[in-house]
Amino acid sequence: MDKKENSEEKPDYSDFTKWMEIEPEHYIPIPPNKLIEVLVEDVEIEDRPYFLQICKILQLLIQQKYHSTSEKLKESYAIFDPENKDHKYEISKTEIKKQEDKFLDSFFEVMNKANFSLLSTEELENAQSTDYLFTLPIELKFDNLMEDY
Repeated sequence: MDKKENSEEKPDYSDFTKWMEIEPEHYIPIPPNKLIEVLVEDVEIEDRPYFLQICKILQLLIQQKYHSTSEKLKESYAIFDPENKDHKYEISKTEIKKQEDKFLDSFFEVMNKANFSLLSTEELENAQSTDYLFTLPIELKFDNLMEDY
């Protein structure tokens, strides 16, 4: 049996011009409780309760910092929520546009803080024209995309 028949044909990754550069991530990819568990081991036993109290205060401060953004996002989405029965009254197109812009601004603020970034047209075209190790069939509905964002 020929060697080629035995092995699957592998893609050619020598053409680096088709590779997409991805920036390094800006977060610690472990849950906060696991991070605290590891860090607390380096703290003197008698100081551990104080260290854990400081960690709890920091978690609460971070939660408080993003609470207003979360509330703004929920509030601006409310008129678009199909499950929300409180909005049975008529809303002008101007008000809908205003709420839509407010929602999208809040949404993109959250996404930005979560280290997501929008793809440029060039990146999108490159991604669609390149085969990857884990190529999945993806179908985009461009009619649903907004041109403003």
